[in-house]
Amino acid sequence: MAGKTSKAGAKAKGMAKGAGKAMKGETGILRHLAEEHGEVSALMKRVARTAESSKLREELFPEIRRNLLAHAKAEEREFYPALEKDPDLAALVDQSLDEHREVEGMLEELASKNKATKTWLTSFKKMMRAVEAHVDLEEHEVFPLAAELLSDAQRDSLLHRYEKEEKALKQRLG
Repeated sequence: MAGKTSKAGAKAKGMAKGAGKAMKGETGILRHLAEEHGEVSALMKRVARTAESSKLREELFPEIRRNLLAHAKAEEREFYPALEKDPDLAALVDQSLDEHREVEGMLEELASKNKATKTWLTSFKKMMRAVEAHVDLEEHEVFPLAAELLSDAQRDSLLHRYEKEEKALKQRLG
C-alpha cells in the first residue's frame, strides 16, 4: 500500500511540475520530460528517507531504475538527435550523454546490491544527486535552448516518438 501511495504522489508531483512548465510556455516534449523528472524525483526522495529494513526500497527501486533507464534511452534515441546539430546544444548533448552513462552504471551497481544496508542507501543518494544534477542541466540549460530551436509542431512530434520509444523500452525492462 505504501508503494502505491508513493507512486501516486510521485505522479501528482510530476504533473504539477509539468503544469508549471506549461504556464511558462513549454509544450510537447519539454513539458513531458519535466513531468517525468518531477515524478522520478519524488520517488527517489521517498526511497532516500527509508530505514534500512524498509521494504519500500525493494518495491520502489525497480520502478525508479526502469523509469530512469527508459527515459534516458528514449531521450538518446528521439530527443537529443534533434538537438545535437545545433552548435549551442552539441556540447550540452554530449555532457548529457556522459551523465546518462554515469547514472546507468550506478543503477546497475545498486540493482546488484543488498538494498537493506546503509552502504546501499549511501550509494543510492549519490546516484540521486547525479540525477538531480542532470535534471538541472536539462531544465536550465538544454530546455531553454531547445525551446528556441524547436517549433511547437516539432516538440509535439518529438513527444509522440519519445512516448512510443519509452513505452517499448519499459516493456523490455519489465
